[in-house]
Parts: sequence; C-alpha cells; structure tokens
Amino acid sequence: MTDILDNLRTPQQIAERSTAATGVHITARTVGEKARRFGIAKKIGRSMLASGDNIPLLLKEETKADSLFASADGSGAYLHSPEFSSKS
Repeated sequence: MTDILDNLRTPQQIAERSTAATGVHITARTVGEKARRFGIAKKIGRSMLASGDNIPLLLKEETKADSLFASADGSGAYLHSPEFSSKS
C-alpha cells in the first residue's frame, strides 16, 4: 500500500518537477486539467493526485488528431485518445 502512495504526486509537485527538468513553465492548473481530461487523476477528498508513471502523458502535446470528438461549444478543447487511457 505504501508503494502506491509513494508514487502519487499533486499537480503542484508535477508542475514544479516538470518545470525544473525541462525549463518550460507549466502550471499546476494545467497539469490538473490535463490529468482530468486523460482520466488519470485520482481524488482523495478535495486533493487531486496523479501517478508519477503518467507524467509523460501529461507532457505530451495535444493535437486535433488526438481528439475523439469535437468540442460541442467550439472552444477547441481536445479529448484524449484511447492510447492515453489508464489501465486501473
């Protein structure tokens, strides 16, 4: 059980680590939104957590080719492709 919890990160931790490693600024909000869209976010109470194993998915650039459905309101929001689905 401890191993599972040790691998979970908050969006803030992922954003800080990614920014430090790549030099490209990414916000915790962006990380959280992408984690929700890709279905890899876990909620414990009000806290969102994501597995460290999924960080590469969060850093992948989204394109229209990745989307399965067009956004109904025309906002240009992309949905994840099946290759991003986590296997829980």
